[in-house]
Amino acid sequence: MNLNVDVRGMNDLASIGLFWSNAGKQTQAGTINAGLRFSRSASGKPGFKATFQPSELVIRDTVWQVHPATLQLTDDRIAVSAFQLSHLDEYIRIDGLASAQPTDTLFIAFNDFRLDDLVRMLPKSEMLFGGKITGVAACPHLLNKGTMVAELGVDHFSINEVVMGNLKASTQWNSSIKGLDLYGVIHTLPDGPSGG
Repeated sequence: MNLNVDVRGMNDLASIGLFWSNAGKQTQAGTINAGLRFSRSASGKPGFKATFQPSELVIRDTVWQVHPATLQLTDDRIAVSAFQLSHLDEYIRIDGLASAQPTDTLFIAFNDFRLDDLVRMLPKSEMLFGGKITGVAACPHLLNKGTMVAELGVDHFSINEVVMGNLKASTQWNSSIKGLDLYGVIHTLPDGPSGG
């Protein structure tokens, strides 16, 4: 893997360019460019605002667009505005506020997003999940209780590469186990689970 980082700064401003590529069977490459402005809050805590420029990532030979977005850290709050990674109609979008305040919520929206791509971002598991996920997850007071509520659908939901059907699921945070309760129904596809 080739990785190049270009950082330039002066006073409270900086620009960052991150470039990478591989020489494997599947292309993994990309460019991320962002401008940074550093600041201090009235209480003296450091903070920053990052402004991401449009760019492209190549993940498993597929070109993804990184849309313009901002990320701001002030005191004990993280604000994300319009962070979106998309390929044609497939996307994941993050918007909102992450803090310990119960009124602050971070939203994650999916549209036809490959579940196996999402699962790769999580800790390793013995089970492989697949399908295309659409829906919204809401994470209120994320920096305090770390809760999440979601209404999601997964077309052609699969476990260990066996298609089960279309999944309609909702999640609710269970504070007693400090984890998610998942409620779901799988509708089998015509002609059996594989649909064909």
